[in-house]
Amino acid sequence: MAYHCRASHTRMLERLEYRPTQYNDKSGAGVVMNFQSMAAEFWQKGYLCCDNFFDDELMDRYQKHILEEFGDDPDFVHNEEFLERSNTDVIPWFPQRDGFDAFDIVEQDSRLQALTEAILGGGWASLYSMVMFSKQDSKGQSWHQDCPPEDISRFNLNRLVYSMDIDASIGGETLVVPGSHRMGTISAGDGDEVLAGEIALSPKKGTLIMIHGHLWHRVKPVHGRYRASINYRCCPANTPTDVTDICVYRNMRYQFSTHSIVEERL
Repeated sequence: MAYHCRASHTRMLERLEYRPTQYNDKSGAGVVMNFQSMAAEFWQKGYLCCDNFFDDELMDRYQKHILEEFGDDPDFVHNEEFLERSNTDVIPWFPQRDGFDAFDIVEQDSRLQALTEAILGGGWASLYSMVMFSKQDSKGQSWHQDCPPEDISRFNLNRLVYSMDIDASIGGETLVVPGSHRMGTISAGDGDEVLAGEIALSPKKGTLIMIHGHLWHRVKPVHGRYRASINYRCCPANTPTDVTDICVYRNMRYQFSTHSIVEERL
């Protein structure tokens, strides 16, 4: 079976009914998705990985737009202090803000919306779509949480869509610590240290990965020509839209709106 879901908190699931739907994977075979069980898996481990969720043709369209936007040698947009302290070499682009309507297709996908509601409950809100691009020899991203974990009800959901294969030949695999969205603040230390229990995710073109904003995660260095993914961020009902303004790294907390370190952790 080409569809595979790997990688879950049960309090949101009791009121959800079984809502299967049908879609065609790359082989053309119909695959039934059980959103309730997928949401349960997400809440257990803090992430969910679904291969072959989006078709190649759409992903190729997205990849074309991405490469046209970034060119061969794009500039970094963050200041030098952030780049040095966060050990993060990712260049963002917000295509929907720039009028690229093609990126609405994924956001409006009925399966993605139904899965998101199964995970977050009713009233969830989209935040933005953000392409994350890394050049060859980029450091990737160091260990972090997208938002402070002290309030367990206040978090974002990353809905990562991959327009290209990510594997060892390219680098840039995503590392996660399963269940760490329930473990509080990420431990202080080296941003690229090997953490107990970490696993690597190597998504293919068309893969969807859902990541809880409190999950400990990072991206490995990129040694291929480039790495790209699209993050359709969203959040539960009644969550402030600036929920990701402060990011928690192992060596600091950084506030993007003020371009400043708000807490030293080492």
